[in-house]
Amino acid sequence: MEAAIQRRVEAAVEHAARQARVQRRRAQGAEKLYRTNRRRANELAALVRVIDQLPRWQYGSVIPGKAEWADKWEHASGLKILMFAKRDYSGSFYKWADAINNHSDHAARLVVTAPHQFGYQLDLVLPNPDLIETDWPTLWSESDVLHIKDETGFMDGSNRLPPEMLTSFDGPKIFTQYGGYARKHKDNPAYRDFVLSFDRVVSMTPDLCFEWLGPHPIYVPHSIDCHGNRYQWVDSPLVGHSPSTRARKGTEEFLIAVQLLADRFPIELDLIEGVSHLEAVQRKRHLGLFFDQAGREMESSLGISSVVGWYGNSALEAAVYGVPTIAHLSEEALVGAERAGVENVRSSPIVNTPLGAHGIADTLRRLFEMTPEEREQLARETRRFVETFHSQEAAAFRLENIYQDVMAHR
Repeated sequence: MEAAIQRRVEAAVEHAARQARVQRRRAQGAEKLYRTNRRRANELAALVRVIDQLPRWQYGSVIPGKAEWADKWEHASGLKILMFAKRDYSGSFYKWADAINNHSDHAARLVVTAPHQFGYQLDLVLPNPDLIETDWPTLWSESDVLHIKDETGFMDGSNRLPPEMLTSFDGPKIFTQYGGYARKHKDNPAYRDFVLSFDRVVSMTPDLCFEWLGPHPIYVPHSIDCHGNRYQWVDSPLVGHSPSTRARKGTEEFLIAVQLLADRFPIELDLIEGVSHLEAVQRKRHLGLFFDQAGREMESSLGISSVVGWYGNSALEAAVYGVPTIAHLSEEALVGAERAGVENVRSSPIVNTPLGAHGIADTLRRLFEMTPEEREQLARETRRFVETFHSQEAAAFRLENIYQDVMAHR
């Protein structure tokens, strides 16, 4: 009996000791986290003090901005379109703003709160006003239309920006759907209500033309400057791929596909990765073929594995030179494009590939088995398609109609 009591006492003592060790480690962890957060807060405060001493430009921008855009804004004969994104992923908003400024009577300014790591072109950079004082209210008050690219940032506060940057604007507001968060939240009632609260909703890829947007959703394709990027394709076995995120692009499956064909065709691979945006574009112009994507959203980061199912700016940066371009075009996206009124979308020269290594390999094989004349015909069709569907002129025409329509129905 005494031995049993002794064991229980020892067990209780050991349990108490373990609990004490756990509490001590928790306290140490909390102290470490406190010190880390305090250090980061001090570093941020010091950075803000330094930035406040740096030269500032119009509206408090930390870079000068586009002088020609500023001049058109000041002397605008049409509407003033304020395009706003926390960060302009893939530079797609800049290209729309450039299209508006170059090919319409309207004037556009693009505001971001931080540059992108790949070095896409910028206009105005107005950091988060909770951190650094800027004159964003003046720019907002000068604008006729607010066109944002934000997804769920203002809906749930995840962009950490003052809500009044959206709510205080008195004119028409346009929302842009462009990526994985739209796919993730498409069935979320709160997301639907938020999106539909805007005066217009524009989708950058047709798989985002959801049925709940109505019978005639608005799809505006990515745009690219065709005048500054001439046709220059030359047939070669050089196949390029430029993944920003490998899992999302289907990069591993693509690399396996290349290996499956290595014994049959003299394929050369240019994996354009970990370089600046400028270098990536320069390398694309020398390709014989370009593989854009045949991948899925990353479940580890978004909690979904939806098929991406369309192509974006990276593909156009090759296709504009006439480089035959491969991407997986999902049935959902093709139907969405048709719902948005795009004709002949299924006859696009963008080469539709199945998902998976063997499907990609079959697509590459078909292209390598073409005659040089057939590949040249595909290259010229690719360039013509970009000119008619993705040029700045085409984008400006679509956007101009949206802005005029939303103003007419205020």
